[in-house]
Amino acid sequence: MGVAHVDGQGRVRVPVVEVHQGVETVALGGLHTVQTLGTFFDGVARHTEEARRWVESFDDKGFRNVIRERDAPWQDYGEAPRG
Repeated sequence: MGVAHVDGQGRVRVPVVEVHQGVETVALGGLHTVQTLGTFFDGVARHTEEARRWVESFDDKGFRNVIRERDAPWQDYGEAPRG
């Protein structure tokens, strides 16, 4: 890796590699954290007793009806009143 230095005109010169690493650390570091937390919470949500019962209800009510019941209170995915 190079070293930052001041050139003859008083400008600080930083090697491109270090700039890229800094951008990745700041910008992508936050993204990586969000992705990691998203994966973690997705796993937690899928392995609760409530989630297991919800999946089991597909056999009794059918997939479409279970999804319709889930979405209807928020009028999501075509559940808005027609007309």
